[in-house]
Amino acid sequence: MKVMLSTLLESYGVRKDKTSDGIDIDVEAKKWCEEFGEESGKDIEKRARDAMPDYEFLKNHTGNTNETL
Repeated sequence: MKVMLSTLLESYGVRKDKTSDGIDIDVEAKKWCEEFGEESGKDIEKRARDAMPDYEFLKNHTGNTNETL
């Protein structure tokens, strides 16, 4: 949480290096397990995968103000 908060507080706009473009959940899951331990890493992976349909929907519908969600 501290790392994310410092990134937010130190930013002056959108940081292109922090976007989700090109993210591979399999690769990230390995990093999460290393950083947070196996159990927490697997939990984060599950939550990320479960959130993907909503993420993809929002990503594909952002900016279209004439569409009813």
